[in-house]
Amino acid sequence: MIRPAPFTSGSECSLSRSITTGWQPDRIMRQAIIIALMLSAPAIHAMPAPPKGSTLGDQRTDPSGLYSIATGPTLAGHPPETMAMTGVRTRQVSTIPSGDANLATLLNYFRQAYENDGLTMAYQCADIDCGGFDFRDSRDVLPPPEMYVDLGNFMYASFASTDSETLAELILSTDGALNYIHISEIIGQTDTQLDPAREYPKQPSDPWTADNLLAALRDHGHVALAGLTFQSGASRLTNGTPQIVMALADALKQTPSLQIALVGHTDSVGSADGNQSLSRNRAQTVANLLTSELGVNSAQITVGGVGFFSPIASNATDEGRDRNRRVEAVLLGGLD
Repeated sequence: MIRPAPFTSGSECSLSRSITTGWQPDRIMRQAIIIALMLSAPAIHAMPAPPKGSTLGDQRTDPSGLYSIATGPTLAGHPPETMAMTGVRTRQVSTIPSGDANLATLLNYFRQAYENDGLTMAYQCADIDCGGFDFRDSRDVLPPPEMYVDLGNFMYASFASTDSETLAELILSTDGALNYIHISEIIGQTDTQLDPAREYPKQPSDPWTADNLLAALRDHGHVALAGLTFQSGASRLTNGTPQIVMALADALKQTPSLQIALVGHTDSVGSADGNQSLSRNRAQTVANLLTSELGVNSAQITVGGVGFFSPIASNATDEGRDRNRRVEAVLLGGLD
């Protein structure tokens, strides 16, 4: 629902009190001024209330500026396509016990709330299909401990009002015990604009395909296989096969000359020898998945592990350690 902005502070509040506490000679004139100001004030969208059982955490209102929602995934290192608008942004975090509602249920709850309020969904994705860490890093999320994002288990949705006065984005994730709800809403001027068109595919239903993965290997020399989740301290996979791994299998089968190395990486927790062994074992697990289940020729794959010796983020934070725990496909040859 779009509602006029209430006066809550400053001179407007004082003016309102002077009207309601006693007769003023110019009472009618003052009331007319207030009504006119309220009718001309920027419209304010009522942020959906968190579901029953939630605990409200941090909430911040950012000054007027250019803010955006994502309307597509990150792809081959490129930032997502966005819709941007100049306005005031409010970000809010709440939590709910994971046993009360799963992420899909929460997504449906907020989707219905926004649709009932006249907004339509602009984009929806989940963890690796969004682009993993690169996608998460592109969104301006409130920091831990208020907000927690598991890079292998989060959901995203963005919404826009038909009058282009409101943009909103929703990020849901979990730490196992609690589900985290991050809402960002932008209320402002109607100068909504899409980012310039890019040469790479826009909003594909499956972001990673054999073609764009080969392009990423050719352009960058390596690709992190985001979305892999291993048992803590072990090399056993605990989730399904991410889309990017299936795309890698297709690329290897379609290009028999392609040679890659699967290289495992860890965070800095533990010994150097232990992490080097663990990183290689995890890379070998991915190699076995490609060859035994997805039909890739084992002669195309070399396996290695470097432990914690090649970080891409700080090991001083949970998010940095999450990013450092990875398996990368490294181009060795065959794309000439």
